[in-house]
Amino acid sequence: MIREASITQEQVNAAANALRAAGAKVTVRAVRKELGDVGSQSTVMRMLADWKSEQVQVPEAPMALPAPLQRVLADYLAKLITEGKVELSAEVAELQQVNGDLGIENERLISQLEAVQAENAALQSERDAYAGRVQQLEADLGVSRAETEHERNAAASVRTDLAKSQLRLEAVPGLEEELKAARAEAAKERGDRVIAEQKAAVAAARLEGAERERERIESALREASAREEQANVQVNELTAQLVDGRLVRARGEREGRKLVDLRRAVGPVSPERKAGSEKRSVARGKPTPDASGTP
Repeated sequence: MIREASITQEQVNAAANALRAAGAKVTVRAVRKELGDVGSQSTVMRMLADWKSEQVQVPEAPMALPAPLQRVLADYLAKLITEGKVELSAEVAELQQVNGDLGIENERLISQLEAVQAENAALQSERDAYAGRVQQLEADLGVSRAETEHERNAAASVRTDLAKSQLRLEAVPGLEEELKAARAEAAKERGDRVIAEQKAAVAAARLEGAERERERIESALREASAREEQANVQVNELTAQLVDGRLVRARGEREGRKLVDLRRAVGPVSPERKAGSEKRSVARGKPTPDASGTP
């Protein structure tokens, strides 16, 4: 954007004094034209107002005039006032024109400001785009460096593998001997495996026979257990019977001892008592005991 040349108060004052000395009307346009159309109208108008405020008004001395002269002077003053009004009207029109020009200039400046702002926004956007591009380039550079390093490592690995391959090629005769030995060892292992499989089959057959023998022994044990349980039942029954017989025998012995003790306590039996007892026994259907108490 092209900037307008700046002006000073002294330049405006000099231009206004020159116009007044030349008898020309001192206006904003005239002063700006006198300055070579430099400076904005608002600046010239403000500085010209300051110049006008500094101008000294020379007061006129009062004097007494004759009546005819006063009438002539009044007519002349009326004429001057009329001319002044016309001049003031022209100045007002000029000020209005200046105001319009100022509005136009203001709009032009606003347009220039908007253009500058748009240009600034475009520059900022372009700067951001360049910054993003720089970041992208830096990222691409980092990726390229990583790829280069990877390729370098891959090349080193390839060289290492190539060296190993060369060493292996040099060791091919020894590898052939090792291969023959490995094949022989594999054949031996296959033979050993066949023998081991045969032994495993024999062991499996023996194991199967042992399983059958174990099942037979378990069956015999179950039968023996059943017979043992039956024998235990019989033993328990016989034991119970023996215990019952012993109990009956012990009871009879106790009853016999009681009877003997009773006879001893009663004393010898008289013939009359014995005869009466025999009669009662015969009547009851029981045998008559002898003197020893045995029936």
